[in-house]
Amino acid sequence: MQTLAMQGTGATIRNPTYGMLAHGIRTSTMDTEKIEEVRDNILHYNTPFIPRAEIKYIGRLTRKVPSRSASSVIIEFTKPEDANKIINEGLVCQGESEHILRMLQKTPVTSG
Repeated sequence: MQTLAMQGTGATIRNPTYGMLAHGIRTSTMDTEKIEEVRDNILHYNTPFIPRAEIKYIGRLTRKVPSRSASSVIIEFTKPEDANKIINEGLVCQGESEHILRMLQKTPVTSG
């Protein structure tokens, strides 16, 4: 126990995430101000493929531009098998199947 006390109060735990890049996602379905709702919808529509998945991060590669109908999105999962399953099966977003480009390299995420 003394070892932990000597580490200090600023220690962080790094948890790897497993990301994928999806192209052609409708910008209207990715409201970054309602990211919890977007995450919940993605998990709901993809439950048959990834029933116990956790999404750690969702983000667009580009800013939302009113004239753009679609953009690319990064989704990071906590388990590699969930990211792989979506890559193999495709991502269902708002009832539409989207093509996934590839799995991204492991990305450390700081959590506290």
